[in-house]
Amino acid sequence: MLTLHVLPEGETLQPDGRGAIGRWVAEVVPLSGTRHVVLQGRGFQPGEGARYFVGHRLLTRVWRAGGRKSRLGLLVAGPLVVAFNLARLPWRDVDVIQVHNRPTYLLGLRILSRLKRRRPLLVLHLQNDHLAGWSAAVLRRVAACADLIITCSAHLRDTVRTQVTGDVEVVYNGTVLPSRTEPRRSSGPRVVLTYVGRMVPEKGVHVLLEAFERLTAEGAPAELHLIGGATFSNEPSPYWEELRARSAGREDIVWHGYQPSAVVEAHLHASDVLVCPSVWAEPFGMVIVEGMAHGNCLVASRTGGIPEIVEDEVTGLLVEPGDVEALTAALGRVVWDPALRARLASAGEAAARARFSWPQIAESYDRTIRLALGKAAPTASARVEAG
Repeated sequence: MLTLHVLPEGETLQPDGRGAIGRWVAEVVPLSGTRHVVLQGRGFQPGEGARYFVGHRLLTRVWRAGGRKSRLGLLVAGPLVVAFNLARLPWRDVDVIQVHNRPTYLLGLRILSRLKRRRPLLVLHLQNDHLAGWSAAVLRRVAACADLIITCSAHLRDTVRTQVTGDVEVVYNGTVLPSRTEPRRSSGPRVVLTYVGRMVPEKGVHVLLEAFERLTAEGAPAELHLIGGATFSNEPSPYWEELRARSAGREDIVWHGYQPSAVVEAHLHASDVLVCPSVWAEPFGMVIVEGMAHGNCLVASRTGGIPEIVEDEVTGLLVEPGDVEALTAALGRVVWDPALRARLASAGEAAARARFSWPQIAESYDRTIRLALGKAAPTASARVEAG
């Protein structure tokens, strides 16, 4: 079986700089039991389970000039560019086309399948709610084109089901499991709290800073490490600069900026508590399962898909998003009570290993695709559209 993955233009598969889409494709494709071609992905090496193909450069430049993230670009230019690029590939061999985070691209692929008189299984894979904001007419067309929609959480699945009809299934994101033989953090006088993520308001870093200030004012032996930038770089933003200015002169608050993935993993391995203070409906939260796998105790917001990962009082502590008082209290519990911290961390690590390893995610994905192909009539490889 041959699957084509259509990535958003500019998405990288390199370890440093890739987001949830790039990480998912780079990890799942080599483990999947089928052949894959990645369209427009940069940084995928031959021999990793797939070939990758970068689209027509002239058309891509035109697309960029027209604003690839504009509504017009997503509705017209993007689908046409993707359809043109895919038309150059051996269509007769394609069984599945999986579009990542770009629902309107399915419109161009539906037209192309009619021209080719053969329709592969069309799959939309969402890491965020990219259906929001489109008109009912566009959503109806997208739903008519998609044979299957995959979401990264049940929370996002339920949201999508309020927007479109059709088959919507969940395939979680995963994490690389560190070796159990690796030595863990060394004990120190302070409990190490860590935040990893973008420095943007919806991630709630300002809430975390206020909670940490209250926590340490009560004498708690803790230090806070913040890792990430406003984007996948260290280019400053007004929000980031405001946060740094607020903590200026404090030696117990350390700003590391954006760091390569290997450095982030090292920080997580040396951390005691991972804090995820999001104030928006986080669809999943890859860093959460990564932190759990590295033996961190989790303190996170009860929002979006996070409660599907963290079971309150079992594998971590959950607080209401934006509630500084509740976050301060939760952090105080795990800082002052090492037995509680160790119990939650151990249970979280076990949950990560039991549910979120990439081989498990790849198996779940393969099973979901096979079931979708089985529902198709007669099969994805034989379906022919009338002209």
